[in-house]
Amino acid sequence: MAAIAPKKWNWWYDRIIDWMIANPDKLLGECAHEMNVSQSWLSVITNSDMFQDAFKARSKEHSDVALIGVREKAFAAADMALDALNKRLETQAPVLPVSTLLEITDVTMKRFGYAADKTAPSPITNNNYYMGNVTNSELVTARANMAKVADIKRNALVLVPTDGDGEKTDERRGSD
Repeated sequence: MAAIAPKKWNWWYDRIIDWMIANPDKLLGECAHEMNVSQSWLSVITNSDMFQDAFKARSKEHSDVALIGVREKAFAAADMALDALNKRLETQAPVLPVSTLLEITDVTMKRFGYAADKTAPSPITNNNYYMGNVTNSELVTARANMAKVADIKRNALVLVPTDGDGEKTDERRGSD
């Protein structure tokens, strides 16, 4: 907030707001000249909380009024287009190919938010590890070591409960 701020609302502050809304591309210096006040005093006024609150409220009202007309026109155009499409479908549906009817249905359903949700495919990750050349004997040794580890895991001791009081006993796991 400015160090010096207007203490009460003056009638011509509304004119400043109107000018700012009507001339969004112009500088405040031009507004000050038109209102016959100094640019520094206009800055004090326009930066005050009181003015900012009033400006935001009036800007919102102006935007709402402007957008309502656009929104109504857009809905009216969409309504007319859908009516024309429906009339054409009533008369031509028997002669239209099934693929065309499906395409019309798909587009219409998508526009109304009933499209199938397509999640983005997960990224493809290529892990190209080059470990060098492996000889046949090294490969046979590695496979034998893997088999030994698998046997050890298969025959490992496993703790399993044997009675209802929570005591556990050792038991060898049989082949699965």
